[in-house]
Amino acid sequence: MKKTIASVKNLVLLLFVVTCFSAKAQPWNIDSVISTLETSLALKNTFEKVKLNKINDERIKFYQLNESDKSFKYKQAEILYEEYKSYHFDSAFHYALILKDLAFESRDPEKIAFSKIRMGFILLSSGLFKEAIDTMLTVDLKSTSEALRLEYYSNLGRMFHDLADYNKSSYYTPIYNHKGNEYLEKAIQLIEPGSVKYLMLRGAEQVKSEQFESARKTFHKVYENHSLTDHQRAIAASTLAYIYSCMKKDDPAIFYLAVAAIYDIRSTTRETVALRNLANLLYSRGDDERAYRYVKIALEDADFYNAQHRKLEVGNVLPIIEGQLLSRTENQKQQLWYFLAGISILVITAIVLLVITVGQYRKLRRVKELLVKSNHDLVESNKLLHESNRIKEKYIAYYFNINAGHIERIGRIQSTIQRKLSLKQYESLAEFVNHDLNLKKETQELNANFDKIVLSLFPHFVTDFNKLFDPEDKIVLKEGELLNNELRIFALIRMGISDNEKIARILNYSVNTIYTYKTRIRNKSKVSNNEFEEYLMKIDS
Repeated sequence: MKKTIASVKNLVLLLFVVTCFSAKAQPWNIDSVISTLETSLALKNTFEKVKLNKINDERIKFYQLNESDKSFKYKQAEILYEEYKSYHFDSAFHYALILKDLAFESRDPEKIAFSKIRMGFILLSSGLFKEAIDTMLTVDLKSTSEALRLEYYSNLGRMFHDLADYNKSSYYTPIYNHKGNEYLEKAIQLIEPGSVKYLMLRGAEQVKSEQFESARKTFHKVYENHSLTDHQRAIAASTLAYIYSCMKKDDPAIFYLAVAAIYDIRSTTRETVALRNLANLLYSRGDDERAYRYVKIALEDADFYNAQHRKLEVGNVLPIIEGQLLSRTENQKQQLWYFLAGISILVITAIVLLVITVGQYRKLRRVKELLVKSNHDLVESNKLLHESNRIKEKYIAYYFNINAGHIERIGRIQSTIQRKLSLKQYESLAEFVNHDLNLKKETQELNANFDKIVLSLFPHFVTDFNKLFDPEDKIVLKEGELLNNELRIFALIRMGISDNEKIARILNYSVNTIYTYKTRIRNKSKVSNNEFEEYLMKIDS
């Protein structure tokens, strides 16, 4: 099972790599990346099974630990928190509380600060901004490591930035963005320049300062780093999409939102905005159906994660797209009514014209009657010529049908004879049978005539037919034979009669026999079954 799921993930990754190379050859190949996203969405449940299996394994480990193993329980609770933090708020909050309780029990300042930061982050992810900031402001940074201070300032920066995005106030948003940047600057001072974390913090600061070109270059450096996790790459791609959107460049914005959504699915992230924002842009381009489907998936993710602000954001978009779909449906209905009305008018017009035409016809009928006699001879001549042409066109089919009917008649006569014999109606039989009846001879003569007709139309039929087979599989005719049963079947097909029932009736075989012959011959051919009839129809007359 795990190998199968790993193969699926690798397949999606391969599709995505191909998409990226296509994008380099043809910038922002949106169709390809959307196609890869559709494949990823189809496999979403498969990725989720991997996530749930891993979580289940870690939960078992956690609940198997003794209550005295505080240190191990703390580490295991941290693992479970990390698994849940972008997947399911309630569960992540549960393990954040456990982390906090264990941290206070240990009286370790580092663990206490760490647990509060984790609690603040998860509250922020759910849209509980006040609670998140209040929690973070209680963190005591004394006696904590530089790495923890870095995380503290980074999270506070994000909190104020997210609050600014949520607030959307011309007065408070700049204040929150400025405050967020101040915290990010403190975090940047604690990190090595040029690292992925440094670039992501610096890029976020540039975005909130509206330095979009600088932010674009910074996040492209982040995105091109091969050491990123799927979740980090989703964040980088989503941020690039936001930057391009602010720069009024919709194609790259759509491309990177689709990329972000793909990596969100691969990393089983439910706390995400990529799919919702992608739906917005697709909606603006008139792709209403896909936009509606994506925004519904985004709402499902928000409901599952239980992020209140995400549900609100998606809830604001969904009615707009639904309204557009409804409006388009109503327009289509209205157009249909217009179309039906137009058809009705045309029908009425046609009836009126027909009435007028009939009236004119009656007026002209007398004139036509005067012309009938003079044109009679010409009509008869044309009729003879037309019939002659029809005979030429229908001759072969007619010939086969009449002979097939003849054989059927003989069969019926034979049945009658057998019936009269069984009833000992000898006198009646003598009257009925007025000539020698030989069905086999009739059939042989029919086949012989058929063979001559075929070879007169296709003189090289046998030779050309045998070209479709290896030497050992070529059809060899017996002495005196023009064609055999197999050749007659495929000759009929060459003449345009491909229905098994018609062939069976013409040659007086069962349908199963025809099917058996056709299958056996095709299987011997050196060309594929799909190409066999194509080559057969190329045999020249």
